Amino acid sequence: MPQHKNQLSAVVKGRGQAGFSEYEVLKIFCDVCESLAELHCCPAPVIYRDLKMENVVQNDMGRFILAESNAATTRFLNPAAHGKKAVEEEIQKNTTQGYRAPEMIDLNSGHSITTKSDIWALGCLLYRLCFGSLPFGESSKAIVNCQYNIPEKCKYSSELCQLIRFMLETDPEKRPSIYQVCEVAFKISGKDNPLRIALERQKINSDYNNERKHHQTVPSTVPIVSSISVSTSVAPRSRPKGQHSGTGSGFSLGPPPQSSSPKNVASPVPDADGRQSSDRHNVSITTTFVANFSGNFPTATSAKQIAKSPAGLSMDLQLQTVIGDTQRCGNEASFR
Repeated sequence: MPQHKNQLSAVVKGRGQAGFSEYEVLKIFCDVCESLAELHCCPAPVIYRDLKMENVVQNDMGRFILAESNAATTRFLNPAAHGKKAVEEEIQKNTTQGYRAPEMIDLNSGHSITTKSDIWALGCLLYRLCFGSLPFGESSKAIVNCQYNIPEKCKYSSELCQLIRFMLETDPEKRPSIYQVCEVAFKISGKDNPLRIALERQKINSDYNNERKHHQTVPSTVPIVSSISVSTSVAPRSRPKGQHSGTGSGFSLGPPPQSSSPKNVASPVPDADGRQSSDRHNVSITTTFVANFSGNFPTATSAKQIAKSPAGLSMDLQLQTVIGDTQRCGNEASFR
């Protein structure tokens, strides 16, 4: 256990009948409130249970804090659930009579023993700091009936006296929490409530962390997909794969066919005299165009204009051509 300068009881004894000024009382009391808040504001709230002047010490920085105690617990006891005898044994072992809350005396009240019992003991401590004695003495009856007196003519403000009454509430449900006590005590002292400041900072940090998590789940860049619409004579599901992509010049696709079915499209084959024969429309010669680039490739001005492909020419460049026209461009391309 760390060494401390003084016990609060020794400081009070050294003052004698002079007592403390309101500024000094509030300084000591606010220090103790902060120390108790560290226990009550835990994820699992801790009941100090034996809060009294003898268990308040002054550290090396001059602040008054609660000393370490084996009486502290996180268990909230209820006489109806845990048994009156077991709860009474715990109270007798870990608490002091003059600082006990009414629910610790009257086990038939139906109230559980929670952190609110520490608030009652805190009110007894503040009363003793102001007036030099305990408000109820050692009387259980006075505790249960909340019988105590605050001198009419005292050197302390009405706000400080009202704070004592605020904490000495017989009903634990109506008794204030440590946050509410700090809110009043620090306001009387002219200071900001450190618990409120801590909660505001915690909320800001929580909001900041939530914002960071939100941004981390959303990608920083969204890929932009460019959609290119190409109109062809082949339906999307039956479109053949491309086999060769050339840089040929002068070739252009004709208009899309009027027929809805592009399969087995045959180009008309001309007769020897160049006329198309209607009785041979089912005969087609399928050839593959192969570009043969050479130094003798004709320029655009000297090359004859190549006729547009018939309607229904498929996308894989399978050309339905006329045998008679192959001799005109035999030096530039071969049909096989």
